[in-house]
Amino acid sequence: MSWADTEDKRKAIEQKLKTQTSRRQMDTVTRWKEPSPQPYWQLIVDSSWIDSLGRETAQRTLDDSIEEAGLYAPINGVVLDPRPRAK
Repeated sequence: MSWADTEDKRKAIEQKLKTQTSRRQMDTVTRWKEPSPQPYWQLIVDSSWIDSLGRETAQRTLDDSIEEAGLYAPINGVVLDPRPRAK
């Protein structure tokens, strides 16, 4: 079984993560990506923090939020939006 193989699991994961990012005042927009080419669902997280505080700070805060939420995601199971940022 995948860590996010059902809609209920994905909703619960998203809610736990949003609770933790909100506690840190990190605004987030999330979307799920189907398991291709990865063998599992991927939660893509976007935030204005990437622009205002930098990708490194946003990633560190996201990592802390994942840990605090008690989420055990596979490598690249939860990632910051990889799309280039508009200047």
